[in-house]
Amino acid sequence: MNDTKADAKFAFKSLLKVSPFLMIGTLTGMATIAFTFPVRVFERYECRYFRRNIEAITNFRVIQPGFDYVWNSMWLEIVTFTTVGYGDLYPQTHIGRMITIFACYCGQFLLSSLVVTLTTSTELGNNDYLVQIPLTIFPWLTDV
Repeated sequence: MNDTKADAKFAFKSLLKVSPFLMIGTLTGMATIAFTFPVRVFERYECRYFRRNIEAITNFRVIQPGFDYVWNSMWLEIVTFTTVGYGDLYPQTHIGRMITIFACYCGQFLLSSLVVTLTTSTELGNNDYLVQIPLTIFPWLTDV
Protein backbone atom coordinates (compact mmCIF):
# COMPACT_ATOMS: atom_id res chain seq x y z
CA MET A 1 0.00 0.00 0.00
CA ASN A 2 1.43 3.38 -1.07
CA ASP A 3 4.75 1.71 -1.97
CA THR A 4 5.57 1.16 1.70
CA LYS A 5 7.40 -1.99 2.66
CA ALA A 6 6.15 -3.58 5.86
CA ASP A 7 9.56 -4.69 7.07
CA ALA A 8 11.34 -4.55 10.41
CA LYS A 9 12.49 -0.98 9.87
CA PHE A 10 8.92 0.18 9.29
CA ALA A 11 7.71 -1.72 12.37
CA PHE A 12 10.45 -0.20 14.52
CA LYS A 13 9.68 3.33 13.30
CA SER A 14 5.96 2.79 13.85
CA LEU A 15 6.45 1.53 17.39
CA LEU A 16 8.82 4.40 18.11
CA LYS A 17 6.19 6.85 16.87
CA VAL A 18 3.29 5.29 18.78
CA SER A 19 4.98 4.70 22.15
CA PRO A 20 8.43 6.27 22.18
CA PHE A 21 9.10 6.11 25.91
CA LEU A 22 8.24 2.42 26.07
CA MET A 23 10.48 1.65 23.09
CA ILE A 24 13.46 3.63 24.40
CA GLY A 25 13.02 2.12 27.86
CA THR A 26 12.84 -1.37 26.42
CA LEU A 27 15.89 -0.80 24.22
CA THR A 28 17.83 0.60 27.16
CA GLY A 29 16.93 -2.41 29.33
CA MET A 30 17.85 -4.85 26.59
CA ALA A 31 21.15 -3.08 25.91
CA THR A 32 21.99 -3.04 29.61
CA ILE A 33 21.43 -6.77 29.90
CA ALA A 34 23.23 -7.42 26.61
CA PHE A 35 26.36 -5.57 27.79
CA THR A 36 26.25 -6.65 31.44
CA PHE A 37 26.83 -10.35 31.03
CA PRO A 38 29.75 -10.27 28.56
CA VAL A 39 31.57 -7.70 30.69
CA ARG A 40 31.02 -9.84 33.77
CA VAL A 41 32.27 -12.95 32.01
CA PHE A 42 35.39 -11.32 30.60
CA GLU A 43 36.23 -9.28 33.68
CA ARG A 44 35.56 -11.87 36.35
CA TYR A 45 38.26 -14.36 35.49
CA GLU A 46 41.45 -14.36 33.54
CA CYS A 47 42.58 -17.58 31.97
CA ARG A 48 46.27 -18.08 31.46
CA TYR A 49 46.23 -19.86 28.13
CA PHE A 50 49.79 -18.94 27.36
CA ARG A 51 51.29 -21.33 29.88
CA ARG A 52 52.60 -24.53 28.42
CA ASN A 53 51.22 -26.84 31.04
CA ILE A 54 48.27 -29.15 30.65
CA GLU A 55 46.22 -27.43 33.35
CA ALA A 56 46.04 -24.16 31.44
CA ILE A 57 42.31 -24.50 30.90
CA THR A 58 41.57 -24.77 34.61
CA ASN A 59 44.15 -22.21 35.70
CA PHE A 60 41.94 -19.20 36.37
CA ARG A 61 42.56 -16.31 38.69
CA VAL A 62 40.15 -13.64 39.86
CA ILE A 63 40.88 -10.27 38.30
CA GLN A 64 38.38 -8.03 40.06
CA PRO A 65 36.34 -9.38 42.94
CA GLY A 66 33.77 -6.63 42.25
CA PHE A 67 32.54 -8.51 39.22
CA ASP A 68 31.48 -11.55 41.24
CA TYR A 69 27.98 -10.08 41.39
CA VAL A 70 26.01 -9.39 38.26
CA TRP A 71 24.62 -6.22 39.85
CA ASN A 72 28.07 -4.67 39.89
CA SER A 73 28.44 -5.33 36.18
CA MET A 74 25.01 -3.82 35.61
CA TRP A 75 26.06 -0.80 37.67
CA LEU A 76 29.15 -0.40 35.48
CA GLU A 77 27.06 -0.50 32.31
CA ILE A 78 24.47 1.99 33.58
CA VAL A 79 27.20 4.38 34.68
CA THR A 80 28.84 3.91 31.28
CA PHE A 81 25.53 4.46 29.42
CA THR A 82 25.07 7.80 31.13
CA THR A 83 28.76 8.67 30.60
CA VAL A 84 29.17 9.46 34.30
CA GLY A 85 32.08 7.12 34.98
CA TYR A 86 32.51 7.09 38.75
CA GLY A 87 35.61 4.91 38.56
CA ASP A 88 34.62 2.48 41.31
CA LEU A 89 34.49 -0.36 38.75
CA TYR A 90 36.33 -0.38 35.47
CA PRO A 91 37.28 -3.06 32.95
CA GLN A 92 40.87 -4.28 32.96
CA THR A 93 40.88 -6.71 30.04
CA HIS A 94 41.03 -5.52 26.46
CA ILE A 95 37.80 -7.27 25.45
CA GLY A 96 36.04 -5.81 28.49
CA ARG A 97 37.24 -2.36 27.53
CA MET A 98 36.05 -2.78 23.94
CA ILE A 99 32.60 -3.92 25.12
CA THR A 100 32.40 -0.99 27.52
CA ILE A 101 33.40 1.52 24.82
CA PHE A 102 30.70 0.13 22.55
CA ALA A 103 28.25 0.34 25.46
CA CYS A 104 29.19 3.99 25.90
CA TYR A 105 28.33 4.74 22.26
CA CYS A 106 25.03 2.86 22.53
CA GLY A 107 24.22 4.73 25.72
CA GLN A 108 24.89 8.07 24.06
CA PHE A 109 22.57 7.10 21.22
CA LEU A 110 19.81 5.98 23.59
CA LEU A 111 20.11 9.07 25.80
CA SER A 112 20.04 11.39 22.80
CA SER A 113 16.95 9.53 21.55
CA LEU A 114 15.35 10.09 24.94
CA VAL A 115 16.13 13.82 24.78
CA VAL A 116 14.66 14.08 21.28
CA THR A 117 11.56 12.20 22.41
CA LEU A 118 11.11 14.46 25.42
CA THR A 119 11.54 17.53 23.23
CA THR A 120 9.02 16.45 20.63
CA SER A 121 6.49 15.29 23.21
CA THR A 122 6.54 18.65 25.01
CA GLU A 123 6.34 20.83 21.90
CA LEU A 124 3.14 22.75 21.42
CA GLY A 125 1.01 22.02 18.38
CA ASN A 126 -0.88 24.58 16.29
CA ASN A 127 -3.99 24.38 18.46
CA ASP A 128 -1.88 24.74 21.59
CA TYR A 129 -0.35 27.95 20.26
CA LEU A 130 -3.82 29.34 19.58
CA VAL A 131 -4.65 28.85 23.26
CA GLN A 132 -1.28 30.12 24.47
CA ILE A 133 -1.32 33.44 22.55
CA PRO A 134 -4.30 34.97 24.42
CA LEU A 135 -2.88 33.76 27.73
CA THR A 136 0.38 35.60 27.09
CA ILE A 137 -1.33 38.77 25.87
CA PHE A 138 -3.99 38.82 28.60
CA PRO A 139 -2.37 37.35 31.72
CA TRP A 140 -5.49 37.88 33.87
CA LEU A 141 -7.18 35.09 31.89
CA THR A 142 -5.03 32.53 33.69
CA ASP A 143 -6.88 33.27 36.96
CA VAL A 144 -10.18 31.99 35.53
